[in-house]
Amino acid sequence: QVGERVTYVCAPSTAMAGSSLRKRQRGLLDSSPPYTKPGEAMTATNHNTGAVIELLPPPLSNTQTTIPNWVLPVVVLLVGGDAASSLLDPSLPALVAASALAIAGTGVVGDRLLIPKLKQLPDRAVGIEYIRQGLLGQYAQLAARSDTVMAEAADDVRVLSRLWQLQ
Repeated sequence: QVGERVTYVCAPSTAMAGSSLRKRQRGLLDSSPPYTKPGEAMTATNHNTGAVIELLPPPLSNTQTTIPNWVLPVVVLLVGGDAASSLLDPSLPALVAASALAIAGTGVVGDRLLIPKLKQLPDRAVGIEYIRQGLLGQYAQLAARSDTVMAEAADDVRVLSRLWQLQ
C-alpha cells in the first residue's frame, strides 16, 4: 500500500561488477543465483508487516526457447561423427555416444547440483545478515515507540500549559 516501506532484493547486475578489481576478486563463479538474469527481482520485504514474498521469475517470451543454443550443433556433430567413425570401425559410434552421454551427464550434474552448492552463502554471512535485519526491525519498533511517547508528551505539555493559564 502507499506509504509502506518495501525492500526488493535483486540478482546482481553486470554493471555492479564492472571494474576489473571486482572481476579479479570474484574468481571463477559469479555471485548471481542460478537461472536468474542480472537485475531480476527475487524477493520483496514489507517492513510494516514483516512479510517476505519470494517473487516468481518472469515467464518465457515467445522468442525464448527452452532448448539451449548449443544442442543443435552438438547433435549434428555427433551424427556426423557416428557416420564417419562407422566407416573406420563399427564399434566407434557406440564409444562416441557413450562418451558424449557421460560428458552431458557430468555437465547436468555440475550445473544443477554442484554450482548452486558452491554459490551458497556461508553460514556466518547469513547469520550476520539475519542479525542485521533483526536490529533494523528493533530500530523501527523503537522509532515508532519514541514517536508515540513524544506525541503523548506534547499532549501532556499542552494540557499542563492550559491548566497553568487557567490558574
